[in-house]
Amino acid sequence: MTPSLAWHRLFFLIVSGFTAWVGFFGFFRPHEIMRALPWPMPPLHARFVGALYLSATVFLLLALFARSRAQVRATVVIAFAWTGWLLLITLVHHDTFDLARVQVWYWIAAYVSFPIAAAWLAWRRPARPGRADTPIASAWVIGCLRAQGLLLVALAAALVALPDRIVTLWPWQITPFLSQVYSGPVLGYGIGSLTLASRRNWPETLIPMIGQFVFASLALIGSSWHLALFSPGCLADPLVSPA
Repeated sequence: MTPSLAWHRLFFLIVSGFTAWVGFFGFFRPHEIMRALPWPMPPLHARFVGALYLSATVFLLLALFARSRAQVRATVVIAFAWTGWLLLITLVHHDTFDLARVQVWYWIAAYVSFPIAAAWLAWRRPARPGRADTPIASAWVIGCLRAQGLLLVALAAALVALPDRIVTLWPWQITPFLSQVYSGPVLGYGIGSLTLASRRNWPETLIPMIGQFVFASLALIGSSWHLALFSPGCLADPLVSPA
């Protein structure tokens, strides 16, 4: 094991265990989502959350086998934004949690410790791109990353600040609370995209982009299993409806 990656790998291993647990029940056993999360949600919501957490599992496991800290810098930033923001959402909605349930304590322990550990790895053990890192020379790739990042950060802000409005625009029925819960992963991917756009190197970009591709693929698959729940004429219909 590379000494400089030991703490990173321990972090990725622990967090991936949590995300795999949530992702498995959310996506494959949505009716049992209460075994993984501290609150109930309908199957479509559970599968959407499961897709998010399975995508996180993929990029965390890939980061686990990275050869340099420079390759996983953005992954740590995504983890910090994702978990740190969900910690804030948890504090705001503390009255919705039933402290008698063990899942609540797992959730609290995870979302207190994960952002602290990610912040320590990101800012106390920084890494610079190595000489062998391949820069992103194509301006359109940087432009896409920057546009995606701005769009996702704006969406995360809307999910938090305007949940009642989001409820009317979302392609399936959603509650204001779930709107704010969704904002954590969205913000993580948004800040990650902006970080990658500023750092402009392929080794660091590859792992998060694979994770985002996994999320998009699983979200479409999961949505296709619940077509009847989509609002008629919504923007998502052409993406999930059969030809």
